[in-house]
Amino acid sequence: MKIIYSILILAFFVPILSAQTEIQSNNLVAGGSVNFYVQQNLLPSSSVILNGGLNEIYSTSASNRKTTRLYLSPYFAKEVSTRWLLGLQLQYSFDRSTAEGIISNNLGQLDTFNLKQTENGYGVGLFGRYTFNPENRFQVYLQPAVNYSFVNEVNHRDEIVTGEAESYAFGIVASLGVLYEISDQFSLTSRFGAIGYTTGQWTDKDSDKSQNFNSFSTTLNLTSLYFGFEYRF
Repeated sequence: MKIIYSILILAFFVPILSAQTEIQSNNLVAGGSVNFYVQQNLLPSSSVILNGGLNEIYSTSASNRKTTRLYLSPYFAKEVSTRWLLGLQLQYSFDRSTAEGIISNNLGQLDTFNLKQTENGYGVGLFGRYTFNPENRFQVYLQPAVNYSFVNEVNHRDEIVTGEAESYAFGIVASLGVLYEISDQFSLTSRFGAIGYTTGQWTDKDSDKSQNFNSFSTTLNLTSLYFGFEYRF
């Protein structure tokens, strides 16, 4: 794990030091990105087993499930060279998952109810952006970042709160992106995929029970696709 830490830290800081050899730039940048998706009829209470190449799905209910997620990330930055951009990034995320018509069997008595889980997340971080081909209008870049986040989670059963939890986390992440300069001031951006490490603590508000957690992950799918824009002053 120490090797992984070292690789992530080097990916973030070593190119920043090399930026001193680049031509200096005084442009200020303001921008932001958004990620949004809706998924219908997922099965979070199910398990999928690969058995001889056959997918066997076991579900605790045939409920109607829906998940909605919104992620906003405004940022402010400064160009320190033709290749490097350094900035401050704010984050807000909203996640809601609902399950309607869940049927349970309690000692022979059938009960039908609805579940809802909502999450609100807030974060702040520092990021760097290294552009591989700054001379082109269509550019490819690598964006490493460090961030700190807070998430509040509330669970409901038939609109009655059944539990609440909070988590704090520190993360190091790197992602790839592309940028297209529409003009000297205005650009469209997109980021996709990520590799990172996260560590933090989760606390149940009812029992005050806490649990530490950490993860190392890679992501490359449509849920990791972010669209945005930026304006250079």
